[in-house]
Amino acid sequence: MNETASFTVSKNPICKSEPVTLTAVVSNPANIIQYDWTIGSQSYPDTTSSLTLTLSAYGSYTVTLTTTDLNGCTNSVTIPNYIVVGGPVADFNPSGPGGCVNSTIGFNDLSTPAGAINQWTWNFGDGMQQTYSSSPFSHTYTQTGSYTVTLFVKYTANCRDTMTKTNVVLITRPVAAFRADTFYCPLAPLQFIDTSIGNGLNYLWSFGDGATSTLQNPTHAYPAGNNTYTVKLKITDLVGCQDSVTKTNYINIRSPQAAFTMQDSAGICIPTVTAFTFQGQDYQSFSWDFGDGTTSTAMNPSHFYNAYGAYTVTLYLTGPGGCMASAQSLVNVYNPYTTTQISANPRSACDSITTSFSITTPPGFPFKFYFGDGTVDSSQTFNLTHTYRYPGNYTPYVLLVDKYGCDAGISGPTINVYGALPLFSMNKKEFCDNGQVFFLNYTLNNDPIVSTVWNFADGSTSTATEPTHVFNAPGTYIVTLTVTTQNNCTSIAKDTVRIYPTPVLSIGGKDTICINSTERYNGIVQMPDSTIRWKWNFANGNTSQQQNPTVSYNATGNYNIQLIATNKLGCADTASRSIYVVPLPTASPTVDPITIISGGTAPLNMHYTGPIVSYNWQPAQSLSCANCPQPFASPQFSTKYSLKVVDRYGCTAEGFITVKVVCNNKNFFIPNTFSPNGDGVNDVFYLRGTGLFRVKTLRVFSRWGEVVFEKNEVPVNNPAYGWDGTYKGKKAKADVYVYQLEIICGNGETVTYSGNIALIL
Repeated sequence: MNETASFTVSKNPICKSEPVTLTAVVSNPANIIQYDWTIGSQSYPDTTSSLTLTLSAYGSYTVTLTTTDLNGCTNSVTIPNYIVVGGPVADFNPSGPGGCVNSTIGFNDLSTPAGAINQWTWNFGDGMQQTYSSSPFSHTYTQTGSYTVTLFVKYTANCRDTMTKTNVVLITRPVAAFRADTFYCPLAPLQFIDTSIGNGLNYLWSFGDGATSTLQNPTHAYPAGNNTYTVKLKITDLVGCQDSVTKTNYINIRSPQAAFTMQDSAGICIPTVTAFTFQGQDYQSFSWDFGDGTTSTAMNPSHFYNAYGAYTVTLYLTGPGGCMASAQSLVNVYNPYTTTQISANPRSACDSITTSFSITTPPGFPFKFYFGDGTVDSSQTFNLTHTYRYPGNYTPYVLLVDKYGCDAGISGPTINVYGALPLFSMNKKEFCDNGQVFFLNYTLNNDPIVSTVWNFADGSTSTATEPTHVFNAPGTYIVTLTVTTQNNCTSIAKDTVRIYPTPVLSIGGKDTICINSTERYNGIVQMPDSTIRWKWNFANGNTSQQQNPTVSYNATGNYNIQLIATNKLGCADTASRSIYVVPLPTASPTVDPITIISGGTAPLNMHYTGPIVSYNWQPAQSLSCANCPQPFASPQFSTKYSLKVVDRYGCTAEGFITVKVVCNNKNFFIPNTFSPNGDGVNDVFYLRGTGLFRVKTLRVFSRWGEVVFEKNEVPVNNPAYGWDGTYKGKKAKADVYVYQLEIICGNGETVTYSGNIALIL
């Protein structure tokens, strides 16, 4: 028999995706072997009596339960619209399509039912999620991108919904950029290329000259004139974000400037090579036209000109955008034989001539003017005057030279100087004493010679063409050859004959000299001649080539001096002289030093050798004589005396002796007793002596050390300044007293002395 069936639900209505359980209710569950459920359009076959599921779509669901028992009998029960699925529906939209980096984007909640939702959870797509309990809803995006946003809403623990919108928010950061040719011609359309980054961009260009454009890649022509322009591009993307870029002084509008220099722009030889140096500015391309039908695109070309002529060289420049400029200059290849002229006046004369020249040459070329007689003018002067001093036929010419060494010689008119040029030679021009001379005549002439006369300067002449002459005496002879030509042109040539006398020699100087002294000896000739060579031998190993040398001998004895004098031609004479070298005198002290007491006297005893004739003592003060061999000295102070002696040969020597002046107890006398009894004998105690200056201090003490007498600055040998034996106005008692003396001697020394004095009554 069929089992009856029904079912129950754990909750109804339910939220979307909320778990719900359906439970079958049968009369005898043990007989049921299969439960088949159908929920809406979804079947769940062969399940148990209890089915738990979730429904993800809103609406009402019909539920059918089919049971099968052990006998294979089935029973179905259907309840239409049994389960109701409700709850919130999530929905939203952003406040706009997007924004710029760091923009805050607002979100509008469109979820239903309004007022029932109590929690909104947003996933903003940039890794950030935030839960709200109420509106408003917003988020700040810090990075560029297209963001997918998800909204989670709920009003109970199980009633919630989700809405995801892909790429619903666009966050942008447009970057403005562009490029263009920064150097361009005026009035030519210049293309600007947009290189900006962004979406759905709008453009605003400012070209710097007041013009603008909204195109993405506009063209713009700048006005005429060289100028520099600042260009600005502002962009706006589809969400309204903006950026701009300004390029200061970006566009340089320049017309090309053609210029060049030339090296070797003028020549006189073929081929002539000219070097060109490009100096153009503000250009894109260039070309050369050399004026002879050839061109070049090299920057600094060199060009060969193979024919004489004047050539206009043109440099063409084209700027970016097509504007053009040109520069020209002239190259001259001169024909030196047609552009060089030489005029001369006068052109002929007798013996010599002074001619004026006028020269014309191609401009700018150095030249030398050759007069044809071996002389050259390099002064670059176009008007010259030159004297031809000798007969001859002279062809002047101009030599033009360029920097590469190419030269051209252009001859001028011939200059004719009529006459003869006397020339002669001699078999000898210098000799000693006398001799015979042969003359050879080499006279040059371009006019027949009619007269030849020789003058030998010794009173003799000759008309022979090549004479022989004897010179009989030393001297200088100016020989003259005078030649006269057919046109009565007379010229003279001269040469010199020098006849040197053989030297007649003697030696001047002393016969006796001192050892180690320096003496001068003179070479004497009867006829002085500056060309004479001198050779001395002094017999002591020394020689000299001076005329008047000095010599010194370090050993006594006899020496034989020899001198040879040789003139320019080798003719010589010899002289000799004997000299005697004597020893020096000597002066040495017998005793040194000599000691005397102050105020005393002593003889200066010296030992002498040699024939001394003169004595000179220094210092002369305090000597009995200054020019005697043994003076007496009485110096006040110690003194070193010098003595210079001279012998009969003039040889000198020097000696020294010292007198030492001393002061001691031998200079003074002090009594050991005195008796002040008024008898006129030894009544006063005072200092007696010689060579003393004064007593600086005199003190007398009693045996107990009491000062009984004292005086300062006391004269010597004066009893008026001595102790008269009184103390404090009374006679002192007889006793032995102690005295102290400070004595200043005549030599400046100070002597301290003390002793005992007995006072006797």
